[in-house]
Amino acid sequence: GAGSIFDTLDSLAGALNKLSGVSVSTSSDDSDATQTISLEGHDASQTQLTLDGIPLNAPGSAGNLGNFATDLFGGASAHMGATLGGMGGSVNFSTLQPTLSWQSQLQLSVGSYGRYNYSVAETGSDGKLGVAVQTVSRLYPSLVDGERYLDASGLDYVHDGDSNIYGNLINARYEFGDSNSLSAMFLN
Repeated sequence: GAGSIFDTLDSLAGALNKLSGVSVSTSSDDSDATQTISLEGHDASQTQLTLDGIPLNAPGSAGNLGNFATDLFGGASAHMGATLGGMGGSVNFSTLQPTLSWQSQLQLSVGSYGRYNYSVAETGSDGKLGVAVQTVSRLYPSLVDGERYLDASGLDYVHDGDSNIYGNLINARYEFGDSNSLSAMFLN
C-alpha cells in the first residue's frame, strides 16, 4: 500500500502489511486518512473486517481502520478466500479479554519531536464477573503545529498539525453456569 506515518512496525496495521497476501493502504499522510485492507489483490471493499467476531464494515464497502484507535486491538488473523460478508477474505481483530487473576499492564514509548504512545490496562475476575479495561493514546506530532499562516483571503490561522489518536475499551463477561455466559463490550 501507499506509505504512511501509520505503516510502521509499532502499529498492528504495519505488522499486518508485512504478511504475504495482505496489503494495508493509506489514502494520504493526513491524520484523518482512510486506511483499508485488501487480501490477495482483491479490492478492499471485498475484505470483511471484524472485531472479536463483530462486523466493522458492511459487505461490499471497504472498512476504514482510521476510524478506530487500533492500539486497542491486541492481535489480528487473516483468512484468505471467500467468507460471509467478504468475497476477498476477512481479517478479525481481537481485543483484551478478561482473565481469572488480576493483571495490570502499562506500556509507554516515546520518540523524536514529542511522539509518544501509551496503553494502560487491567484485567481480572471477581466471582463470576470478568472484566478487561484499557485506555490508549498515540500522538503524531507535526513540526508545523502552532505555526501561523496567511491564506489567500488575507486571513491568518494557526496550523493544527498534531494528531492524537486515543480510545477506551471495556470488556465484561458474566458466567451464569458451565455453559452459559453473557458478554458485553464498549469501545470508543
